[in-house]
Amino acid sequence: MFADHSHGHGHGHGPAVSHVHGPGLSAGGAGAGAGGVGTSTGSSNTSSPRIAIRRRVHDGAGLDEGYDASGLPIHLSGASGGGGGGGGSKARRSALARGLYCLPANAGPVFVLLVAIGALTAGMFLGMVFFAGLEAPTMVPAQKAAPAPGAPAGSGAAAPVLSELQSRLKTQNSKIAELETELNRLRAAARVAQRVQPATQADPSHIRHDPAANAAQQGNRAEVAGAPKASGAVAKAAVDNHGDAHISQQDAMVRQAAVGDKTPTTEDKHADTSDVTPVYMWDKLPESSVWCYGNTRDDRICRFRNLCYHPDHEKWFILKTNRSVLSNVPEDRGEPLLDTGTVQNHPYFFWNYAEASPFAENLQNVPVRYEEMPHLLFKRLHPKNIMHNLHDDLLGMYFMVKQFVGGGSRRLPFSLNTHRVMIIDPHGFTESTRPFQYLSNHPIRFSSYLKQKGDEKVFTCFRDAVVGNTKLTTWYQYGFREPQGPILGKSPNGMYVREVSEWFLRRLAQPLSPDEDYTLPRTFTLPPGVSADKPSEMDKLVDYPETDLIVIMSRRRNRLILNEDELANDLHRAFGYEVKFVRNEDMTFEEQILAMRRARVVLAMHGSILVMTMFCRRGTVVIEMYPFAVPGDHYTPYKTLANLNGMDLVYRAWENKHASMSVGHPDNHRLNGGINHLPPEERELVLNTLTVPQHKCCSSPYWLYRIYQDTRVTTSEVVELITEALVESRQILKRVRTTDPDKADVHSIAPTNIRCLEHGNRPPGSLWLAWDPIWTGGQAERWNVHVANDGREYITLGSAPTIAIPRFEPNTTVRFFVRSIAGNVKGDWSTRHECVV
Repeated sequence: MFADHSHGHGHGHGPAVSHVHGPGLSAGGAGAGAGGVGTSTGSSNTSSPRIAIRRRVHDGAGLDEGYDASGLPIHLSGASGGGGGGGGSKARRSALARGLYCLPANAGPVFVLLVAIGALTAGMFLGMVFFAGLEAPTMVPAQKAAPAPGAPAGSGAAAPVLSELQSRLKTQNSKIAELETELNRLRAAARVAQRVQPATQADPSHIRHDPAANAAQQGNRAEVAGAPKASGAVAKAAVDNHGDAHISQQDAMVRQAAVGDKTPTTEDKHADTSDVTPVYMWDKLPESSVWCYGNTRDDRICRFRNLCYHPDHEKWFILKTNRSVLSNVPEDRGEPLLDTGTVQNHPYFFWNYAEASPFAENLQNVPVRYEEMPHLLFKRLHPKNIMHNLHDDLLGMYFMVKQFVGGGSRRLPFSLNTHRVMIIDPHGFTESTRPFQYLSNHPIRFSSYLKQKGDEKVFTCFRDAVVGNTKLTTWYQYGFREPQGPILGKSPNGMYVREVSEWFLRRLAQPLSPDEDYTLPRTFTLPPGVSADKPSEMDKLVDYPETDLIVIMSRRRNRLILNEDELANDLHRAFGYEVKFVRNEDMTFEEQILAMRRARVVLAMHGSILVMTMFCRRGTVVIEMYPFAVPGDHYTPYKTLANLNGMDLVYRAWENKHASMSVGHPDNHRLNGGINHLPPEERELVLNTLTVPQHKCCSSPYWLYRIYQDTRVTTSEVVELITEALVESRQILKRVRTTDPDKADVHSIAPTNIRCLEHGNRPPGSLWLAWDPIWTGGQAERWNVHVANDGREYITLGSAPTIAIPRFEPNTTVRFFVRSIAGNVKGDWSTRHECVV
């Protein structure tokens, strides 16, 4: 290829460099003309090989078209030798051209490499100039005389270039500093408490940015959602205004909490109003699909693709087309589709959606806040009550997230970053809402998000939404249709409650004991000197060393323990444990959990805070105390919790039997036990009733007057209860130490590797069989063999996987099936086998 590449144009890239190729062949800037600087690379071989002229001859005479007499391309043979100065004669130009296209026959590959190196060097220089943000400097012609030895840097030809580079660099640094200052100012102005997920324009063909709507949204960032409205607002939230009586009962519960809350700073509010998705104009709303799970409204949960909310009509709707999937959606759409909460048959939770057409004109060209992150939507029963928040809402939502959200790890059953929780009841944030934030790393959203001030015309659409809450873990009903009590015919697995409490502990970086984490090593032995059957003084050795407190769950506003200091002193003297008071008013949710973990005994007047015993260790003693005339057997949510399978708490109830040791408050608000608003004869009847009659929720004056009494506790009776309960507690702990509460019976699969046994001792006509033990861990107390020949059943005497059945006709082919038996549970039949006997 080319042995030399001379740049003979009117601009150059540096001083001329000459490399000698041999006598009579010169390459360099001298032949480039006065207007430029030439560069040349080539071999430094000083020998003079024979030069081959590139000449393509056809038929030994004529020249190829496009080449001149010297064999050069015509466009080069007539080219100017240099730009800008006129240059030399035609002969000199031809000589230069010959130098370009003549090379030693063996120099091609080497010269290709040298040309590539030269091109790379030039490219690097240009790249440096480009990335510095500078225009390529105009180069001055090379000086004929080299700088004197020892001249300072920047002298000669490079000095002007260096000076210009330094000047431009200084200017660029100044501009960068100005931009950084402006960027910091903008960051400070836009800083928010939580990181906001930016909206994505999924389909720009039908989405337009709506600056006006976003401007209104910016003005709403500090807006606080209103407090719960009067009963009419709550009733309005129910579907089709059914069940007004039940809704009024629920509203009475909410207002009861509001009356008891004397600190206005805890009014409901949106947890984070800065967490708002941008608004865009949509030419057409996206089509929807629905997948429902469950067969009745009571147990149905539905997952939506593109579920929208209409702010004017305050209605949820989907966009139905012929492509929409409606899986397991009932055809009768006149009835509520599902419950948004876990309270059974309560109209407050009835929910349905409307079907709309994306082709309707009033649903086109509308502002939309499009939520691309999956949302789980539900309602709370009572926003300010920790019992209702945990039992009715959070326990179910934990399993909802576990079912519908993936990710997570071995210790955490779901990811915390891929979904959001949205509470769609008409109330906002309260301190009792705090536990819900543990379900997601993103801020909780409330119904006020759907219709913000300044954005009343903005539709909110959820690309992925799950609506409803599972009733998997609920164990108690509050008397909306019948007197309160455990849910009939239902006994939830207490291990589900344990799972949620242990999940909170992991989130709080608290250690679990081996009975709470089955991955930890277990010894399954009792301490020396402890009998598995007989109680003794040594039984204290089975107590968890971490349980070193007696916790009194105290109140400051109502249902007071009038002698709680006396009670604390007597308990300390009787049992030697430190006594600690735990109050909702003084301690956070997390602090209460940590106190429960240390509790050997928990005492409290009947009330919602007792639900926190779900965080206690196994064997903890729970003492629930009732005011005078309140029968404990009629109000048992915490007794039911303690007795759930797997909870292993020891529950006892104490009732005040002495009217003189109770103090009522007839002057209170009626929802806090006041009765002075009643007619005198009814007021007298309430005072003279010695046992609260059973009633429905939630406004019985007999119940409210008595439950809001303050009580002086008979400490000797409580000490006696605890002493007896600790004996049972330690028997439970002995069982916990020697068994695994996580271990469950598994259904046995069909036996495998069934084989006919041949042995010299087998009598003719006897069927000898064997098979492998069940590899899945399923239990087999006995085995059942069914002989198809005569329909007879044979049962083994023990659990060994073998049997011998005599008295068949010799040389008969016996066909049979085998299965396991454990108690009343029968395993799967094997496939049919046969043996010749």
